[in-house]
Amino acid sequence: MTICPTGTYLRNDDQPECIACSSGCTNCTSYSSCTKCSTGLNLINGYCSSGCPSGNYLNSYQSCSVCPTSCASCVNAITCTSCAPNFFLFFNSSSGNTFCLSNCSTTFYPDTSGWCQKCLPTCTSCISSSTCSSCLSGFTLSSIGICTNSSTNCPTNCDSCSGQNCLRCNSPYLLITSSTTATATSSCVLNCPIGYYPNIFTCDRCTSGCTACVNKEENCTSCTTGLYLLNQKCITNCPVGYYASATSLTCQPCSQYCLNCQNNNCMICQSGYYLSSGSCYSTCPIGTYLSSTNIQCYSCPS
Repeated sequence: MTICPTGTYLRNDDQPECIACSSGCTNCTSYSSCTKCSTGLNLINGYCSSGCPSGNYLNSYQSCSVCPTSCASCVNAITCTSCAPNFFLFFNSSSGNTFCLSNCSTTFYPDTSGWCQKCLPTCTSCISSSTCSSCLSGFTLSSIGICTNSSTNCPTNCDSCSGQNCLRCNSPYLLITSSTTATATSSCVLNCPIGYYPNIFTCDRCTSGCTACVNKEENCTSCTTGLYLLNQKCITNCPVGYYASATSLTCQPCSQYCLNCQNNNCMICQSGYYLSSGSCYSTCPIGTYLSSTNIQCYSCPS
């Protein structure tokens, strides 16, 4: 009986042959049925990949775990990037985590993109970014949904306040709340600092992992070290079909006709294309021949 070495499998026909497993696979029963992957790769549907399928995340054991039931996608067990139906994304600025809620918290409202957005600082509840439905103590709700008071002792550039904490700024100033001290303080600034973005009347913090964002806390434009930018999200592992670029901290698409790659070296090609030296070809290059599995090109003997 023929016994094939580690990293190969036995092709049974008239002429038994040991065929190499797919790239990144250390044990397999066929080219499309891997049973064990190289260190750093995850076993997904019989292939080895550096990413996890939708609805899963890479855990500390370097295997794929299912996201919480309220999440449609996530980066870990407590940080969602999208929600299941009838749930809303909420960014907790204190913990830096984004999770999904069945209802937005008090002083937040659900926007059209499915995020819980913060009401104006003078509102205790609201129906939109500019329309309050109830006000803080000492403020009066106007007929157009604005909370007003008659205070004249507010800090410079501040329209309404509670003591020396501004609650709303005069245009074009923006309200920013700092929680770096034991007691949160609010003030007015012309430009939002790094890690914040302008949101109508306020400077709001970008979501966890973003060093910069635009329009919304989840619309990232750059990520912290160890995370990679894909579709305006900062994620820990690039999905199948992408590879992590250490220089740009982004997820870059695999080369043409490649289904899965690592460091821009293809590991699995689309049907009808053949893998050779990390790239996919419609016919094997000169100096190589097509394997009996019709999946990969091997170098000709010297």
